[in-house]
Amino acid sequence: MPIGGFSPGNSPALIELENVSFGSANVLTIELGGVDRGTEYDALDVSGMAVIDGTLNVELIDGFVPSLGDMFEVITFGSQSGDFSYSGLHLDNGLALAPSITENSLLLAVVPEPILLLEVNTKNPFNVTLKGDLGQDVAINSYQITSDKGSLDPTGWNSLADQGFEGDYDGNGTIDGADFLKWQIDGGTPAQLAEWEAHYGNSGPGSGWEESGGVGTNFLGENFLLGDSTIGAGASIDLGEIFDKQPGNPALSEDWVFSFRIADGTILPGVVSYVSGVAAASAVPEPTTCTLALAALCLAMSRRRAT
Repeated sequence: MPIGGFSPGNSPALIELENVSFGSANVLTIELGGVDRGTEYDALDVSGMAVIDGTLNVELIDGFVPSLGDMFEVITFGSQSGDFSYSGLHLDNGLALAPSITENSLLLAVVPEPILLLEVNTKNPFNVTLKGDLGQDVAINSYQITSDKGSLDPTGWNSLADQGFEGDYDGNGTIDGADFLKWQIDGGTPAQLAEWEAHYGNSGPGSGWEESGGVGTNFLGENFLLGDSTIGAGASIDLGEIFDKQPGNPALSEDWVFSFRIADGTILPGVVSYVSGVAAASAVPEPTTCTLALAALCLAMSRRRAT
């Protein structure tokens, strides 16, 4: 079991292992020097079980600068449990490496910064978690999730509006001292307090999150019309039990596209990761598959933004 530092080699290499278990103190260093697996970037092939813990650290070598859309299959495995914490994901060109786990591999995909991720539990209770960028707060004012197959379940949606995410914790449409009191009573988080402070005094339509019109099995979305709302670095926000698994062929359900609009109006693609476990936010999920949403959805989002 690697417990200190472990890397496939001093230059890019492909390492084959039967089973591997990374301890909590381990640092797995992956060097990226190009897009050719095993010759230009490090990779591990694990034929059996990979138990993942510790840190995966990414280092760029030989002057390599990843481009938008590049994909690196860092680890393949027969089965897997756990996840890494990550370092070295943010690049210097407005891009970042987004980690995602499929049924048999761990991938790093190059996407625009910042990164927001939807983690979808494909087993009962089918809950979905919105996860913040690991390295920075992200101010957003809109997001949408679409499914051509109709695998969204709005009846289980725990929207940001329902949660009073912008600081309206008592749900009366005004952000005031009563919301601070409820935050105290409920044992709220520092991130929730920051949201309350940022929007204190706001009231009326558009002053917080509002669900978009036309929500259903193909579309869920929300807008923050008069300002922005911050998804804290490393945040984990429960959006409810909104994954509607298709009986007999769950792969048909896994077609979600997720996008969000940041404070300057830019619409960015998010990452959708499908996991199989008791809860989507579980520390040790058993992943099944994931989809990287890289579609440009500016027109669709702007059409659904309330006027």
